[in-house]
Amino acid sequence: MRHVLRDLLSGSVVSAISLAYCASFAAFIFAGPLAAGFAPGLNAILLGAGVSSVAVALGASLRRVVAGPDTPVVAVFGALALSIAAALPADAAPDAVAAAALAAIAVATALTGLLLFAIGAARIGSAFRFVPYSVIAGFLVASGCLLIAGGFRVATGARMNLMEIEPLVDAASLHAAQLAFAAGFVAAVMLIRRRLRQFYVLPLAFFCLIALAYAYLALRPAADAAGWFLDAGARSPDDVGVGLHAFGGMRLADALPYVLGRFGEIAAVAVITAMAVVLNTSGLEAVWKTNADLDRDFRVNGLANILSGALGGIAGNISLNRSLLNRECGAAGRLSGVVPGAVCFATLLFGPGVLTTIPTPALAGLLFFLGVSILVNSLSWGSLKRNWPEFLLTWLIAALILTTGYLEGLAGGLVGAALLFAYTYSRVSVVRRAFSRRDRSSAVDRAPEHARLLADEGGRIRGFDLHGYLFFATSSRLVEDLKRRFQEPTDAPIASLILDFRLVSGVDVTTAFSFAKLRNACEERGATLLLSGMQPAVAEALAASRHGVVDGRVARRFDTLDGALEWAEEDLLRSHADVAGADEGFERWLARQFGDDEIVGAVMDYLERLTFAAGDRMVEQGAPPDSVDLIAAGRVAVFLERPGAPPLRLRSMASHAVIGEMGFYRGHPRAAAVVAAAETVTLRMRRDAYDRMAREHPAAAAAFDRFIIRTLADRLTYANAEIAGHAL
Repeated sequence: MRHVLRDLLSGSVVSAISLAYCASFAAFIFAGPLAAGFAPGLNAILLGAGVSSVAVALGASLRRVVAGPDTPVVAVFGALALSIAAALPADAAPDAVAAAALAAIAVATALTGLLLFAIGAARIGSAFRFVPYSVIAGFLVASGCLLIAGGFRVATGARMNLMEIEPLVDAASLHAAQLAFAAGFVAAVMLIRRRLRQFYVLPLAFFCLIALAYAYLALRPAADAAGWFLDAGARSPDDVGVGLHAFGGMRLADALPYVLGRFGEIAAVAVITAMAVVLNTSGLEAVWKTNADLDRDFRVNGLANILSGALGGIAGNISLNRSLLNRECGAAGRLSGVVPGAVCFATLLFGPGVLTTIPTPALAGLLFFLGVSILVNSLSWGSLKRNWPEFLLTWLIAALILTTGYLEGLAGGLVGAALLFAYTYSRVSVVRRAFSRRDRSSAVDRAPEHARLLADEGGRIRGFDLHGYLFFATSSRLVEDLKRRFQEPTDAPIASLILDFRLVSGVDVTTAFSFAKLRNACEERGATLLLSGMQPAVAEALAASRHGVVDGRVARRFDTLDGALEWAEEDLLRSHADVAGADEGFERWLARQFGDDEIVGAVMDYLERLTFAAGDRMVEQGAPPDSVDLIAAGRVAVFLERPGAPPLRLRSMASHAVIGEMGFYRGHPRAAAVVAAAETVTLRMRRDAYDRMAREHPAAAAAFDRFIIRTLADRLTYANAEIAGHAL
């Protein structure tokens, strides 16, 4: 019972605001040339509020939500109603104009319900969460401006048109008192809410404004009350009904041609309502720290609007402001959202005319407040400082909506947001890390002379780790940046340019054209372009292009970055064939390492010469560490064998490299298998031969140990440099 009481109390407070919204929205839509439709329009809004509030409260994924006609959607309905009025003949009766507007609202509501239900049934509601913020903000800004203009029209009866200043000034002068009351209401609520963030501030200020307006009129002559109250027309609610079967002076069949001719505005209503469902639900998720089932909410809102449209009502959806107010008032369950709907039904059936006793300054003030609140919440100087292009795009979208219409403005906004995204993303470098051979090497152990040469000349091998998605903007910027690097003055011109695609998720069709230009630039400067680690989809996209990026001559493709580095290293070594040790025999190289021919001769007496064909297993993983191999010629590959999985290639070793020294000196079993990758010749030092050498020729054994120590030190130096390069 305590929860029921809380729901009844909170629902009663929210009901007052909901009724005020309904009256304000009716005054906003049905004013000026549509003033004759205020009474049936108010009925339609009350009906839509009642249906949507009850249905959404009972079926939404979140509890304590309140639904009804919402500000952005009503702003679009206002534009739709005015466009219908403008399309009718100039001599059309006021009743006919209002009837056509009501028919358009009912049709748009039903179609909106069908769209929302289809989105929920197809379970694609989450796709709407990715609408760019600038589009959402532009839509909200335009809605806020339209509400402010609507408030001016409610207070003065004149349409706010900045292109016609003189009528605007005359209307403002004539209705200065009403505008002053409305503006004072906005200022007072804004000031009070800065110090007192309580739920009752807005409703209390609204009722105080009504009392002040009546007090002011009591002190004025009776003639001054003209224009201070809504004109409900001559009809009573019983004369107009709530269904599509009775629109007064025009039948639905007669109104449909004008209605269907405004397809753009009707589609805008559906799209804006869908966005309102997403935005309001997302806002509640953030404030209430919970998660909503967006597909379920789309289905519930859709069914509610289908029913509302069939009965002649207006579209409604989950309301962020009223739902937050409902919780602040202490709501505990779904009953709190049903109460405002029940109150709207009761008002519709027993006395909607009572709302016409509300002074127009109160309704105008509420519209002003809603419009200003939207503008304040959507825009800030902080957002201008953080991202001024998006700030300007927001205003551009708002201007498009205000001048051309919601649908056109949103479509233009999506295009503008896409272009802004492309521009912004193109400024974000797709290069995750730049490196050279000096700080990253292939998994090939080489002779010390070769390793030193590659370290000294490593600046000629340049590489870049790419990441993200490459499209026309990012790929063009990347290529232009790389081409500038070719032009930088340096003592070591680039010989190989490596681009690693391991972290690239995809490319568009223009990327191939950009890389074709890069390949041409490499060819002009005598460099080779090496592309590695491409995913199949990326490789297919580049291969399918008519530009033919990978030609096997200037541009080459490798499955792994290690393969590209190995090829670049071999190419650089081939260009320095005169380097000491690069083409000399193994024994001469070994003599230089030991520095004493006599010692080398002594060591050679203890080495066993072995020859292996390509594919021969030289060392078994887990075998005893009983030998050290010096590669005299050829190449070997080191593999880690894994149970239930294919062997993993760890490293490759070229001539003049050493195999097995770690296990030999530490006494640990072989950690990996060694296979000859080509015909290979090795000189093997077995354990028993080493022990004999230590006894018979200690100097030779010491020299051999020093040689192994230098080899390990060189490997450690290059490994540290590579680790430092990766850390950068």
